[in-house]
This record gives sequence, C-alpha cells and structure tokens, in this order.
Amino acid sequence: MTDLHARAIITAVDKVSGPLGAIAGKVAAVHKGMAASVGAAGVAMAAAGRNLMFATTLPAGVMVKQAAEWQTAMLGWKKAADELNDPEVYEQARQEIKSLATRLPLSQAQLTDLATAASRVGVAFKDVSRFVELAAKTADAFDMDATSAGDALSSIKESAGLSNDQLNVLIGRMDLLENSMNVRGKQLIDYTNDIGALGRQAGFTNAQIAVLGATMIAAGSDASDAATSSKNLFKTLTGGTALSKENLKVFKRLGIDADAFAKQVQKEPVKALGMLRDRLNEVIPAHQRLGALFSLFKDQAAPAIALLFQNWDKYRKGLKLVQDEQKAAVQLDSSFAVTMEGLGKKLKITRNHIVNITDVFASRWMPTIDAALQKATDFMATIEKQPRALQALADGFGLLAAAGPAMWIVGAGLKGLSDAVGTLAKGLGGLSRMGGAARGGVGRAGCWIGAGRPCRP
Repeated sequence: MTDLHARAIITAVDKVSGPLGAIAGKVAAVHKGMAASVGAAGVAMAAAGRNLMFATTLPAGVMVKQAAEWQTAMLGWKKAADELNDPEVYEQARQEIKSLATRLPLSQAQLTDLATAASRVGVAFKDVSRFVELAAKTADAFDMDATSAGDALSSIKESAGLSNDQLNVLIGRMDLLENSMNVRGKQLIDYTNDIGALGRQAGFTNAQIAVLGATMIAAGSDASDAATSSKNLFKTLTGGTALSKENLKVFKRLGIDADAFAKQVQKEPVKALGMLRDRLNEVIPAHQRLGALFSLFKDQAAPAIALLFQNWDKYRKGLKLVQDEQKAAVQLDSSFAVTMEGLGKKLKITRNHIVNITDVFASRWMPTIDAALQKATDFMATIEKQPRALQALADGFGLLAAAGPAMWIVGAGLKGLSDAVGTLAKGLGGLSRMGGAARGGVGRAGCWIGAGRPCRP
C-alpha cells in the first residue's frame, strides 16, 4: 500500500467519523430531552395507573370490611341482649366497646363477642362491660384466646353464682398460684369448671378448691386427673354411712366415725382433710398406707391424692398465699399492667384507636353502601333475565378494570422507549469513537507498508 493510498483511506474515515460524532451528539440531545419528558411521562403514567387501581379503593375497602365485621358481632350481641333493640342503648354499647378497645389488646369485634357470651349466660346488661374487661385480662394473663376465656369465666360465674368482683378475686388468686407454683392459670380454670360445684357442696371454698387443684397439678397430675381424683375425694369425705364396706372398714381402722367426719368436713373441710392425712400416717404402717389410700379412693384417684398428702405443706402454703382478698382483688390488674409494657400489646391498642377513627367514616358510608347494594341487587335481578344487557355490562366493566393496568403498561412502555433511545445515542457515540480509532490504525498501517518498518505514533 502506497502512502497515497493510506492518506486516501484516512481522509475517508475522517469524513465518516465526523458526521457520526455529530449524529451521536444530536441523538444524545434527543435522548436527554426524551428522558426529561417521555421518560418522566411514562413513570408518571405508570404511577397514575397504580394509583387509579389502589388509592381510592384500598383504604375505603379496609374501613368498610372492619366496620362490617364489627357490625356482624354487634348484631350477634343484639340477639342475646334485648336492651340493644333500643337504638340509643345500641349506640351507647358501641361507644362502650370503643372505650374498652383503647385499654384492652383485643379488636372491637372480639370484645363484642365476649359481651355476647356474657349476655347468653345471663350476665346483667349493666355488668357486661366489666365482665368483658375481666375476660380480656384473664385471656392475657393466662395466655388463652379471648373466646375460650370468656366461655370459661361465664361457666364459673354461672355455676358458683359469683358477682364480677368475686370473679375478679378468684381469678386473681389463680394468678397468684400460677406465679408461685408449677401450674398454669388455664389449668386451674379448667379444674375449677370440672370440680368446683362438687367441691362447694362438700364444704370447700372456691379458693380452697383452686389451691387443692394447684397442689395436685404442681406435684405431677394433669388437670383432668386432678379433677377426677378430687371427685372421689369429695365423695369419700362426705359419704358418711353411705360409704362402701371397704371405705367404712378403713375409717374404723383409723378410729374415725364416718358420719361425724362428714359433718366436720362441711364446717372445716381443710382441717378435716388434714386430720385424715395425719391419722393415715399415724395409724397405718408405711408399707400399708398406699393400700389404704386405694381402698378409700379407688385406683384412678389414689395416686393424685397420695401426691396431695405428700405435698401437704405446699397446700398449706398455697392457702396462705391466697387468703389476702385485697391483694387478690388487684392481682389481675397488676399482671395486666406488666404485660401491656410489651410493644406487641401497644401496637394492638394503636390499631384499635385507628379502627375507632375509621369507624366514623365507615359508619357514615354504611347507609349509602346499604342503599347501593339494594339497588345493585334489584338491578342484577333484572339484568339476569336479559343476557344481551349482561354481556354489555361485562364488556363495560372489563374496559373499566383494564384502564388502570393499561395506563401502567403504556407508561412503562414509554419509559422503555426513552431508555432505548438512550442506548442508541450511546451506541452511535461509540461508533464515532471507533472511527477515530480506525483513522489512527490505518495511518500506522500505511506507514509500515511504505517505509518497511513500524512508525512512531
């Protein structure tokens, strides 16, 4: 290749690379403008599409859903409490539930369900709010779900004929036992529901019954076995002369008159039970005591009662623990205050505040929604009989439903077009730079050929 040829090639490359550089610059300018306009418009349109679909429907839908759930719960309570047929009383009840929701970590619907359970078991309407609070705090203290706690407390209240204040004291005593012995409050509630009525008939108080169950369970019995054993215990203690010959034989060996003993149990049950334990230890040789227990209380009950007698000191200690009624009366509130220090409980209270606020909006919307639903029902009942109109309606809703996504897609497409133009500009710029590199390369090649040696750059 001659020097003349090399110069001709370089000249040609120069003529091409210059225009390419100019074109790249212009395209880059176009890209910059499109990035500021078309790209921005695409992003804005995509956002508008999303907002169209979500912004107005999501908050309103959540509010209405919560209001509908609570309304369903309130109507359930209305069926159980005739007082709620009065619109003014109904609204007062709603406001009371709202107030409870600002202090208790249960939703408005859950609190209303507790109120319904209370009304169904005969809790006076004026006492329902206090019962709901007790049930909610019991659920919190004993790690129970609210419905189970409400049902259990309703059963105890009805069976034992307790006022709300008396029920509060009993649950407080159970909480004290849970905090001091290897027993759960829920186990004591189950035990009391199973055996409480028989224990009271035998002469024991609710507190004495709870401690009896706590001692057996803490010693190794489960709540069900403890309840079964206690039934046989109460039956034997109060059986008198109606006991079996085998029972009477053991009583005679202990030097106890069964009938007189039954009367003593009615007056001083704990003292009488302690005397029976002492006589067994004093009169019956150690190797025969277990057999005597089985003769008195039968196979299923004897093991748990043996545990009770072996842990008699713990039973006495438990009785002392729960004897302070004033302490028991504030125990549930004290435990609740501690658990409410947790973030999770605080978040639930915040949620309830939000629901109380949104209920104002939802309550105002509900009549309109009810009316609209009625009109929609009438309209759909009519149009069901007109297939062509139904098809047209489907097409219309299809277009409406597609509007938001379509804007989203088109917007995203415009953004992509802007990005593509930017890529083109970068490519043309690179091609221009390649022209400059080619110019230098051709020049060096011509020098090599013409001179027969490498040339300096």
